[in-house]
Amino acid sequence: MRLNKYIARAGISSRRKADELVFNGRVRVNGNTVDHPGIDIGKEDVVEVDGDVIKLEGKLVYYLLHKPLDYVTTVDDPHEKLQVVDLIDTKERIYPAGRLDKDSTGLLLLTNDGILTHRITHPRYGIKKTYDVLVSGHPSKKNISRLEKGIIIDDYLLNPCTIEGKATGKDTSSYFVTIDEGRNRQIRKMFHRIGHPVIELCRIQLGPLHLGNLAPGEYRELKKNELKELKEECYR
Repeated sequence: MRLNKYIARAGISSRRKADELVFNGRVRVNGNTVDHPGIDIGKEDVVEVDGDVIKLEGKLVYYLLHKPLDYVTTVDDPHEKLQVVDLIDTKERIYPAGRLDKDSTGLLLLTNDGILTHRITHPRYGIKKTYDVLVSGHPSKKNISRLEKGIIIDDYLLNPCTIEGKATGKDTSSYFVTIDEGRNRQIRKMFHRIGHPVIELCRIQLGPLHLGNLAPGEYRELKKNELKELKEECYR
């Protein structure tokens, strides 16, 4: 099988994009960087893209789920009865590409594509995620600016983020918050730090993917163009 077809079959990118990965020196075969996408790949060859070993799997599946409250994204805790994987009717063994807290809702991608999952979840790839966030009280512009510039949480300096005001109620404020990391309970810890705890948190966008009109608990397969755009962003 030709190298560019192998990369495409592994779910990394289109064949045309695979050519670009090779020409840009991002592909190795058996430890050696290659510069031609047409070389033949056999069963014993080890192919790497950006240092990740890729393999041909069975059928790759991709589901976009609106995660409901109280469901967990872990797949290996027998004590948790409400697991997101149980909401998807599929014969494939799937897992969440990232996590959402038990008390959070919104867009969650579930797949058996390990390479793409790594790209989505690892902070170094900077895949942006947008959340609809309701907080207690009315944070000052100064404090919102502090959060946007990046604050220290758990001895780690967070990357800058974008916080766009959405609406203000009598005792609450809501925002669209866009981050490119997704550390453990990051947004909740950010607003807690400035004295305005999060009341509700819903992820509405992951890279180019949008939650749309899916109701909590509903899911659908990714469209071809959505998957293409997601892979292009993950391998840009």
